[in-house]
Amino acid sequence: MAAVTLAIFATLRQVAGTAHLDLDDVGTVGAALRRNADLWEAVAPDGELVPGAIVLVDGTNIHHLQGLATPLQDGDRVSVFPAVGGG
Repeated sequence: MAAVTLAIFATLRQVAGTAHLDLDDVGTVGAALRRNADLWEAVAPDGELVPGAIVLVDGTNIHHLQGLATPLQDGDRVSVFPAVGGG
């Protein structure tokens, strides 16, 4: 299990009630996100990332890794960005 920083951006900060969390004993990205129930509901309510949400581990999109099952190591930084729209 790893100690990681969860960095939360934009409107998700209001949802999560914080801009970052220092977490101990998390094994995966999904486990880290689940530590804040409101954040989990905003980005992966059905166990899948909502379309447009972006989650990075040390700058790499988890879509290029193992998704929510991406394992975490001590010192990793998980950055979470909300789905955005516009035009």
